[in-house]
Amino acid sequence: MSEDNNDDLFDFGLSGLSTQFHQDVEETPLEVARLWATGDARRLRDDAVRLLQHPVPDWALTALWRAASSMVGMDGIRTWLQDVETLCAAELLADGPTPEASRPGVLPQGLTDAVLDELHLIGPALANATTSHPYAAVPDVVPALEITIRDVDPNLGFRMLLRCLSRYWIPLDHPSYDRYTNLGRQFSLGEYVVGACDFLLKLPD
Repeated sequence: MSEDNNDDLFDFGLSGLSTQFHQDVEETPLEVARLWATGDARRLRDDAVRLLQHPVPDWALTALWRAASSMVGMDGIRTWLQDVETLCAAELLADGPTPEASRPGVLPQGLTDAVLDELHLIGPALANATTSHPYAAVPDVVPALEITIRDVDPNLGFRMLLRCLSRYWIPLDHPSYDRYTNLGRQFSLGEYVVGACDFLLKLPD
């Protein structure tokens, strides 16, 4: 049974699910998603639906998910997102009639631009890391994030940006981290959504 907790301290939705794919995982991708959905079905479903309902190119969806999760071997990114939506709907149905996906709440003016500004600042380092990684290279990650932030949902785009920075170990300075923390507060994110990136402050440039 799903019990979404809007007061969670940690990551959630697709960005949260992306943290569950690593070399020690024995379950299939859908089994991993099903396990995650038992505690986060509504928000996971909402993220998947938002990406599917917007005209985001397949290359952008693929780059976004592969960079965040390291997951490969999909039958197609839209099929994967549709499968995630379906299993979340089944999980929610156990609690009663399945509500429609919620729309993003009203955001403070300029928040989309603020996230885009941060992407443009860190973008060159992220692009270099994602395209030149010896075993996890993914092209077009920065433009995929830009499309997500600008055209889909800046909250989701910001969370996926944080996840990509963590996965590719992109060094952060304190002013950048402080701005991320402020953005997290404006999005009402849990403390450790941004806090999961604090180890990047200790990395050499």
